[in-house]
Amino acid sequence: MRALLLGAFLFGTSGCSVDLCKKGTVFLTYSLQGGASAADTIDVTLTEGTSAPKTVSVIRKTRSSSGSIEVDFGSYPASQSLSFTLTARAGTKTLASSTQTKIAGSSCTALSFTLFQPDISGGDLAGIDGSQGDGGVGPDLLKAVDCTGVDLNCPAHATCGDVGGSAGCVCIAGYQMNNGSCVWGTVPQDPGFANSPMAWNLVQGVTIAPTASGAIDPGWAVFDKPTICGVHVPMVTQTITMPTYATAQPLKFNVSQYADCTQSTGACTGGLNVMMGGAANFFPYVKTASTQTQSLCLGERAYGGTIDLRVLPWDRTFCPNVSAYTEYVDHVDIEPDNTCPVPGTIPNGNFDGTGNWTLSNNGGGLGEPVPIAEIKAGAGTGGSNAVYLQSSTYCDQAILDGTISPPLNSVPNLALQMSVNGTPGDNLQLIIGGQAAGWVTGTGSKQTARFCLTEMHKGQALALRLLLVSAYATNCGASGARTADFTIDDLAFVSDSTCAATSWVSDSSFERTDPGVGYVITAYGGATAGISNSSTQAHTGTHAFTGTVQYSASTSETFALQVPIAVPPPNGTAGPAVTFWYTLPSASNYFTATVDGMINSWGGTFPQQLSATATYTKKTVCIDPLLVGHNTFLEIQGYADNASFTTAETLFLDDISTGTDPSCLAQ
Repeated sequence: MRALLLGAFLFGTSGCSVDLCKKGTVFLTYSLQGGASAADTIDVTLTEGTSAPKTVSVIRKTRSSSGSIEVDFGSYPASQSLSFTLTARAGTKTLASSTQTKIAGSSCTALSFTLFQPDISGGDLAGIDGSQGDGGVGPDLLKAVDCTGVDLNCPAHATCGDVGGSAGCVCIAGYQMNNGSCVWGTVPQDPGFANSPMAWNLVQGVTIAPTASGAIDPGWAVFDKPTICGVHVPMVTQTITMPTYATAQPLKFNVSQYADCTQSTGACTGGLNVMMGGAANFFPYVKTASTQTQSLCLGERAYGGTIDLRVLPWDRTFCPNVSAYTEYVDHVDIEPDNTCPVPGTIPNGNFDGTGNWTLSNNGGGLGEPVPIAEIKAGAGTGGSNAVYLQSSTYCDQAILDGTISPPLNSVPNLALQMSVNGTPGDNLQLIIGGQAAGWVTGTGSKQTARFCLTEMHKGQALALRLLLVSAYATNCGASGARTADFTIDDLAFVSDSTCAATSWVSDSSFERTDPGVGYVITAYGGATAGISNSSTQAHTGTHAFTGTVQYSASTSETFALQVPIAVPPPNGTAGPAVTFWYTLPSASNYFTATVDGMINSWGGTFPQQLSATATYTKKTVCIDPLLVGHNTFLEIQGYADNASFTTAETLFLDDISTGTDPSCLAQ
């Protein structure tokens, strides 16, 4: 503490030039250029000889474009190697860094640093009087304040830390002191894209219009059609520092956006993806005259430490259908919301409490029964509450909606478990984060169903939908009743050894026999599709998917398999890909593979047709790198609609995996 005060006093009163140093000290001078002039903190890291590096953060007393720091050693290390790294920061954002190594002079040493950030402007922070330095530091101060045994009675969201060299209360990451309390601050920086400060990194053609008259505040980020629909991945990024959940409070991410779209065919879709900690979060397409604000709660992966925040388009399947498209992002921010779930939990998962769940229905009326969706007393485990869904007419829907927040790492082989009792042969569909994740088929008795969760489910706060649709007829307007019902209870996260520890595909080899099925199979017009239990028909193990189509009696036939997958990040120049093994002895009809419904909308070509092969053959399908971090799906289809091809043809498919491939685009 004495050395720090002495240094501050010396710089406040002396007229030392940048070329002079006091005996027994190292005198550091620095120049902040470009965006680095916005720095409010200089981190000083010293490595003396072979000793471990030591770092201290020096709060700048002025906001000039230059400054100085004196290091008082007490015992000056003459002739020793000294390595100094100066890092300029604005809040938690690193602006620039510079390192110099020098043999200490006989009595003192002077070093001069230039810290330059070309993409960030200091704005009105430059030009303030810079006659004073930023204080002195000594190696005895280049270590954390000892808080052992210190009882400070700090307020909420504060902890013991360095306050002027002594133990005191400091706000945790993301919070700032206001009248003695730590309140949530502005995260991320420049939430309105006004370049104040210039905190965002722009990638692959995205622009910022800082003076645009946004609905919430000036400025917006602009994604136009050439930028979105090109080969590479456009985004704006920022590195933020987040508190742990235990020291913070429930938080949500807000996005205010709208899109200006002119379609030539099909529909305008799209939307935004906000990635935190490597996983995607969907904010749907909004076509309005002004911005709309949408919110999603944060999951466990968004808390604690340095987080990579990315804002980018959700997909580009719409690209072939639009003549003009521009996405305007007006404002993004994080704010507290006590209604968000605690990470790692399912609020009111046994339906005996209140909150979290919404029940709804579609269909009925005009003399037809209205589907039922309700919480029913006495229908659950041990006479407790349970959800009851009933549909009485073809294609009517009974729906349960809520939010779940799967843990990130604390539960190995993670699965979502529920107790169900449904009409024999009818299916309860599971939709997580807007993507079909599987189903469970009713047996007329109580079952415990488990669904394996993927890597991109983990640590997220996700929308959960359970959907009962009475069995489809060829025409949803078919007359006659077709009653189906399900009772659902006891939702929980559990460990299941049949789920992969690191899970990128929900059920990669079709070997699980759990009532919770991690894929979706449909077949129409006489086509057949299902799971083969013969080891002679599998690539490995004893199970494989099989589908057969045949054009007969002037009837088209089609089947589809959708398997949920999580898209991994690229590995260097190798981009994301999905692989599978299949055999198809003849292929006069159409058999195709696609990911996320992509149709010729980026550097890949979809759907990809499967060629005939008499033996199991490996197929690799590149995934649009825009989908990194997504939960999406691999879709396999078989289609017979040509009277010239009346022979039945059968596909077998097995062993699906995701990874990276050098032939696939990484960015």
